Amino acid sequence: VAFHPETAQAHYNRGMGRKTAGDLGGAIAALRKAVELHADYFDARLNLSRLLREAGHVQDAVAQSAYAVDLRSESAEAHCVHAEALSMAGATAAALEEIERALALRPEAPEVYLNLGNLLTQHFQVERAIEAYRDAIVRAPDVFIARSNYVFVLNYAETMDAEGLFREHRDFDARHCAGLTAMRHESPGAAAAERPIRVGFLSADLRSHSVANFIEPLFRHHDRTRYSFHCYFNQLVND
Repeated sequence: VAFHPETAQAHYNRGMGRKTAGDLGGAIAALRKAVELHADYFDARLNLSRLLREAGHVQDAVAQSAYAVDLRSESAEAHCVHAEALSMAGATAAALEEIERALALRPEAPEVYLNLGNLLTQHFQVERAIEAYRDAIVRAPDVFIARSNYVFVLNYAETMDAEGLFREHRDFDARHCAGLTAMRHESPGAAAAERPIRVGFLSADLRSHSVANFIEPLFRHHDRTRYSFHCYFNQLVND
């Protein structure tokens, strides 16, 4: 940027770098500069919409993704990003229409079915979400996020019994978690057992969220002489 301050690509690269570094505000500012310099910069519009959505600037996100759709109406990705922004804005019907357009453009793309499943989950259409995730998994059996979201939403399915739910979680474990056993550490021995056991919690919901409300009493009342809790928040936005 210092060498080419009037080059949209330079600001775009800076923005994506700031995103990777966890600087959401800096990333948004850089991408805004990129589209200011080059209004029809498709990738910048698309990623700016994503970042604005993460930051909670919903209407601005909708405007940016709509611009991207106008630039490339043949892009299934643009329709998916626009659908995500519309969904967050509460325009569920319009969001579903965008996903349908994406499916018409790329009917075999697992990521489109994943987006559909996410949208339906957000609006509590559980059985349809399950069907969409299954369509994604059929097309990409080893994609972690599709199967993760699938087993999550199964918890809310009226048609899923406990045995079936357990079977699906066992299948998820076999596909995605088996390799993690090699990282497991043996017990450090009797001497180390005298110190508090360190327990780590990783979540995007350690914020103003129901998960945080439910787990807060555990954090408050655990036996600090026996356990040492460490929390890791993996979201870009703080509240």
